Amino acid sequence: MKSKLVFLPPPIYAALILGLCYGIGRVIPLPLDLAAPLMGGLVVAAALTLLLWSWVSFRRLRTTPIPTGTPRALVVTGPYRWTRNPMYLGIVSLLAAVPLFDGSAWYVLAPPMFWYVVNTLFIPYEEAKLLTLFGSEYEAFRAKVPRWF
Repeated sequence: MKSKLVFLPPPIYAALILGLCYGIGRVIPLPLDLAAPLMGGLVVAAALTLLLWSWVSFRRLRTTPIPTGTPRALVVTGPYRWTRNPMYLGIVSLLAAVPLFDGSAWYVLAPPMFWYVVNTLFIPYEEAKLLTLFGSEYEAFRAKVPRWF
């Protein structure tokens, strides 16, 4: 059964979480001396590469990367050889880079908050759909490739 909150795309949840962290930081400043823009830039570059590679893997099979869409193929190539959720891992990585650019400790909460959202709202919904659509092929994929890494 589809959660009523799955209709919002995961990047919107990431943006809302960042907004929440920003807002709390404005009301209750909690400075963090973690500024490392070069490291942040490297994390952002790696995350965007992972997101693009994941998206290209979907496009090659002419299937949808949208969680509420109906996939026409099971993607098991590209980064999906190592993790079943590289797009979510890319977004978590982008969120993890934010504290390296901004001096607020509240942003450190963003990656685990997003991880919780996708683990409770999206992944169970997506896994049930994939199991229904692809059966034993998805079971074999799930047994071979870890959810995160």
